[in-house]
Formats: sequence, C-alpha cells, structure tokens
Amino acid sequence: DVLGEAKTHVSGSAGRIGNVKLSAQIINGLVLNSGETFSYNGSVGKRTADRGFKPAPAYVKGETVDEIGGGICQIATCIFNAACFSGLGIQERVNHDFYIASYDDYGFADATVSWKSPDLKWVNDMSTYVLMTANVTDDNVVVSFWGTKDGRTVDCQRGDWKAGDKYVSITEVDPELAPGERKMTQSGQDGRS
Repeated sequence: DVLGEAKTHVSGSAGRIGNVKLSAQIINGLVLNSGETFSYNGSVGKRTADRGFKPAPAYVKGETVDEIGGGICQIATCIFNAACFSGLGIQERVNHDFYIASYDDYGFADATVSWKSPDLKWVNDMSTYVLMTANVTDDNVVVSFWGTKDGRTVDCQRGDWKAGDKYVSITEVDPELAPGERKMTQSGQDGRS
C-alpha cells in the first residue's frame, strides 16, 4: 500500500537539480524495519564534491549562498511530508528560517538539513517495514512511503497566515563600488506565521 506521498516541483540551476537527483537516488529503495529510525544525514551522508554533489544556492543564516549540496532540502521536505501523511512519528525536524513559497500547498511544511545538524529523523512505529521511494522527473520530485496500512488516518488543517515582523534593509559599504553606486545582494520578505 502507499502509506503517504509528497510531491514538489523541481527547478533551479543544473547543480541544484543534480543534487536533488543524487540525494533521491541515495534514499530510493531504502527499507526501514519496525522500530528503526531514519536519519537523513545518516542515510545520505556528508555532501561533498567527491561524492558528486555540486555547488548550488542554499540558505545559510538568512542569506542565499552557493554551497556544496544546495537544494537537498527539497528531498528532506518531501520525506518529512510523506512521513507525516503516513502517520509516522517525527523525531527531529527543523524548518527553514523563512517561508519557501515553492513548497507551499504540497504538504505540512518544509524541512532543512545540513551536515551534521540539523537533521531530519522519523521512526517506523508500525509493526511492519516501510519502503521509501524517491523519483525525480524533469518537473517534479515524488517521495512515496510503502508498507501495510494499519488503520492510521491523518487529518491536515491549514490555519490562516498571521503577519510577522517586517523585513529590515541592511546597508553595507563596499569599496569595490563607485561613490553613490548601490547594489542589492539579497532581497527581503516580511515575516509571517
């Protein structure tokens, strides 16, 4: 039976898409027996160039920077949502510092991962195994959890957005720019919850 599934649209640089595909290949076909705990970092491992991961945009301390393995949070987000839709227990999950519109309406929320922390962990608290599959097409990432249904049901209800803090512009002096010249390096977004 399909216990739960999550799908998001894949896009971005060739490096980002390559990282998404590589992390999907690593977890595709992973089986967790009853009582076992899945760890994203434990399963996917350290993201390095030697292992085939590429530099791509990643969120680091509220900024977008190129980092080896950028984009892998898309797979983590799909895993988190598939586990939630399956009714499985989430042991560890951290969301990004800010809202990611491309993940909205596809599930509960996002999940960020980095080596060694934060991690994404869920436990197979069913009496039988759970098989994870991950497929990336030209347009989508789909993570599915397979096993024997045991009568669990999941009910999702989305609340209304509430206004949060307004973003603040930060100006830094750059001696490389001509006098009076300005350059935006990072755009802002108002907070909400």
